[in-house]
Amino acid sequence: MKLREKGLIASYKIAQLLAKRKKAHTEAETIIAPASAIIVETMLGTEAAEKVKKVPLSNDTIFRRIKELSSYLKDQVREHF
Repeated sequence: MKLREKGLIASYKIAQLLAKRKKAHTEAETIIAPASAIIVETMLGTEAAEKVKKVPLSNDTIFRRIKELSSYLKDQVREHF
């Protein structure tokens, strides 16, 4: 799997985590992204941290991801009833 695809999957997983915890989508950009970069740089080095910084976690992106996940869940519920 390519780095870009991994970043996309990570972005969706972060959006899902925030939605499940009922946290603001802005936390991805303001807290999670910087914290992740700090952890990865400390543990694995600058090169790895630069890769982590490429994960799409902007406020708008996470907002869209949560909407997409919500829409997908609604469709799944409709199919069962």
